[in-house]
Amino acid sequence: MMSSFTPVGRAWTFRKRRSHRCIQCATVTDEMSTVLAGLTPTVVPVDGADPELIAIGERYWAMAGFHPELGTPVWCEKTADIDTLGWGGPLYVIAAGGVRAVVDHTCPECQQQLSLTSRTALADLAKGERPVCVACTESLMSALQTLNDPKRRAKREAARARAAEQQALDTAAAAWRHTQREVMEDRYRLTFSETVPRASVREMIAALALLRYAPSTTPISAIGSWLDPLHPAQRETAQLLGTLVRADLIRIHPTTSVTLWSGNRPHSRPPSPRRTVIPTPYM
Repeated sequence: MMSSFTPVGRAWTFRKRRSHRCIQCATVTDEMSTVLAGLTPTVVPVDGADPELIAIGERYWAMAGFHPELGTPVWCEKTADIDTLGWGGPLYVIAAGGVRAVVDHTCPECQQQLSLTSRTALADLAKGERPVCVACTESLMSALQTLNDPKRRAKREAARARAAEQQALDTAAAAWRHTQREVMEDRYRLTFSETVPRASVREMIAALALLRYAPSTTPISAIGSWLDPLHPAQRETAQLLGTLVRADLIRIHPTTSVTLWSGNRPHSRPPSPRRTVIPTPYM
């Protein structure tokens, strides 16, 4: 019975010609380990490349070694996990725009040092195939010209400037909202006196009606959102609630939106009581 050996990555397959059954070796020979160790690419930044492209390229080509049984490359990150930061096009093109991954082999076309076009090219090289370099891959070079087009670069820089400006505005707005909320929590903190405030009969009846008809009391929701009005006259409702606030029977809740204040400033005049959220300390 005659046998033949066929290389498959770092492993070898033993094929019986009669049965055509394959038995894969469990380990890789030291010789194959040495060969594949020499296939680990050296990543070199492209002169004048955008720092973002260089960073993407370095992540794309970051290797953890080769599979101990299959002999295939093992990558530090999946391509789906690498953020292209808005650069359009396939990931291998974007990576090639920033770096060159070179190995100690020559290109079969130009006879220069082999620069890998993609992760697939390295896998092919590990299987014994001879891929061509970046410069000899016409489609990749054309894609790189598009990637580095000056007009496209200018659009990206303008987009970055707009994004940075918007981020600064968002950060300032968030800081302003945080400051407003701190002022609200300080001025309208939920602390009450143990002494029940003195109030007129009308004020007490109004407070009881507020509790009776409020959709919820923890806290009482904004009066203006009630399905059934507290008072048939909107103007009277606002005045009545203002009276209850001044009598300390109810208080403005610190979660009330700061946009209800005049001029959007919590330290200015109080908002309309119909639109505020209020707790009920004594009801």
